[in-house]
Amino acid sequence: MSRPKRAPKRKARRAPLPTAALEPGSDLPLYAQLMELLKQEILERGLKPGERLRSERELMRAYGLSYPTVTRALRELVHAGILERRQGKGTFVRGRPEAAPPAATKRARELVLSGTWAPHDEALLQRALERFARNNPGVRVRREEEAHAGAPRGDLFRTIGNQCWRIAEWAAPLDGLAESLREAERPHPAALEAFRHAGRQVGLPRSFAACVLYYRRDLFRAAGLAEPHGHGRWSWNDLLAAATALQDPSKQRLGLAVFPVLGYAMPYLWQAGARLWDEARRTSLPDRAAALRAFEFYRTLYRLAPPELRVQGEEIRQTLDRFAKGQVAMTIWGGYLAAHLRAQYADCCPEGEAWAVAPLPYGPEGSAHAQAVLPGGPTLIFSEGLCLHRAAADHPLALALLRELTGPESARDLAQAGYRLAALPSSWERDPITEAFERNLPAGRLNPDSRHAELFRKADWALSALFTTEAPTEEILEGAARSLQALLDAGADAPERSAFRGS
Repeated sequence: MSRPKRAPKRKARRAPLPTAALEPGSDLPLYAQLMELLKQEILERGLKPGERLRSERELMRAYGLSYPTVTRALRELVHAGILERRQGKGTFVRGRPEAAPPAATKRARELVLSGTWAPHDEALLQRALERFARNNPGVRVRREEEAHAGAPRGDLFRTIGNQCWRIAEWAAPLDGLAESLREAERPHPAALEAFRHAGRQVGLPRSFAACVLYYRRDLFRAAGLAEPHGHGRWSWNDLLAAATALQDPSKQRLGLAVFPVLGYAMPYLWQAGARLWDEARRTSLPDRAAALRAFEFYRTLYRLAPPELRVQGEEIRQTLDRFAKGQVAMTIWGGYLAAHLRAQYADCCPEGEAWAVAPLPYGPEGSAHAQAVLPGGPTLIFSEGLCLHRAAADHPLALALLRELTGPESARDLAQAGYRLAALPSSWERDPITEAFERNLPAGRLNPDSRHAELFRKADWALSALFTTEAPTEEILEGAARSLQALLDAGADAPERSAFRGS
């Protein structure tokens, strides 16, 4: 007797998504509408990281959409860190999206960009916003001032690399976007690293700035001295010898303009292998002998000038003009000085003929940096960029604006302006400033972040005696160490939250 045939089991099918939610006539593109619906599905169904999403074919059938539209929506969600693609397996949830705020609607056509930019940066920013407007008609970008405390404002907000710890909880993860960028759109690894916090990419870098050595080439040639750039690898002794030879008090000329500010002395401290404090051990000036050597040398450079010619704190900007006029033979500054010289003094002080740049000295004779593959010792690095707010009302549009402001065209604008180095190496012009920056970059350090403000202010105040008194350097360092240790013992600047390398 034959057994009755069993009906084949039917695979349980997921309920179709609400296709009525799509609005083909809306100003919002279909791919962007699908992105919002998929985020809504993840939230409503409680999908957890690692759970599989519907396939492209299922989504095409459910919504009647084309393959390119569906794949673009999925790709943008991968860039936003919400989904991840696994080769041959499908699309999976990577992180839960933020629920849209009540005020957000599918027809949101305004983006808010929060941040404060320097005057010379405004024109470049405006040019990028005009490009975005041409590519996204009907979308308005409203500007807001930067929030210096509390939650950042806007769909996109500007920040600097050493502030990532403060804004991380409000920043959408951008790991997927950073990993998917083409070679021409990929920022320098050091720039990306500056915008990582707790293992997440919380922002995309826009530009770099770093201190390099500016020198008057015409004065070096007139004195018969080897130039820093041609010399290749300068030590502290080389710098001091050149500064001494080029100094001419009778002509009111400084061999080297040294600023009596702790921030400008930090590269010399790092070059000597010293730090102001050790957060892990919570000790101040742990490398006392190396710190003494660094500050003695910096003090020597400062005292090289007669008292009447020494630079005071408020005279830093005027010193840049004195360099342009040949009254200062060498100084250390970022990219701003190059742009200033090109814009204001191109006729009387032409680049390449009257002035040039070189990496900072690698450090004392025989130091570890003397054996470095690339010449140039540690320098101070400043990196700025943009973050995408987790609660952005129109995530796809905000992401598009982020890519415009940090992309190749904006990078080329920055490169041509010359104030800072764009974060994208593909835009770098092969000029001496770029070369000097690249040589210093491997040993570069971020500037101190605001969590260390109290410690750094205390150190700056205590060490200002190096420039205002005749007290022995060792005695000044002892006093600074006691002041910093008192703050560390009181619990200032918890080490587990630190992102500042090489304090």
